[in-house]
Amino acid sequence: MVISPQSSEWISSTTRKAIEFYMDSGSVPLPEILGVPDFVKQELNDPTGFFVILKKRHPVSGEVGIRGMMGTLSQGDALWKSVANYAITAAFFDPRTPRLKPYELNEVTIDCLIPHSFAQQSNSFEEFVSLLEMEHPGVMALYNNREAFMLPYVWQEFKEAPQLLRVLLLQLGIPVSLLQDNSVNYQTFSVTSISSIES
Repeated sequence: MVISPQSSEWISSTTRKAIEFYMDSGSVPLPEILGVPDFVKQELNDPTGFFVILKKRHPVSGEVGIRGMMGTLSQGDALWKSVANYAITAAFFDPRTPRLKPYELNEVTIDCLIPHSFAQQSNSFEEFVSLLEMEHPGVMALYNNREAFMLPYVWQEFKEAPQLLRVLLLQLGIPVSLLQDNSVNYQTFSVTSISSIES
């Protein structure tokens, strides 16, 4: 999925603008406040999944950690309508992290991920594992109308693809003995990444 530089810049600036607005007002900014150019509405009008990930560097260790994340793989609203909502949700309503403080806004980077190019597993399990370990795509597992997924960035936490797949099965609440069972459907996907620098 190709996003023009102009629309990428709009996404990047809008995530930060939306977070700042919510910090000041406690409300989600309307499109009129954010300023949505016509070319953005035209280019980003298709419904698609969208993720916002806030990252912050630890002042002592220097390690970069997740400061908030929210998003969905589902094709919901038009992409341009999702940007502000997911930015605010990631910053203030991720149950895994504290609400973002005003002073932290200048210390975080904001990554936006747009998932696309979903592909069904069509080869043998061994070939599928080899593909995962070579390409490190996003992975989704589906079982009885339930789904679990991993974004591509999590590969740094796993040494082998079967380890990641077993975690997906645990998230689905099914035994890892079903790893190669036909009842489990695997899909891969790519993401287009848009990153902002610290302000």
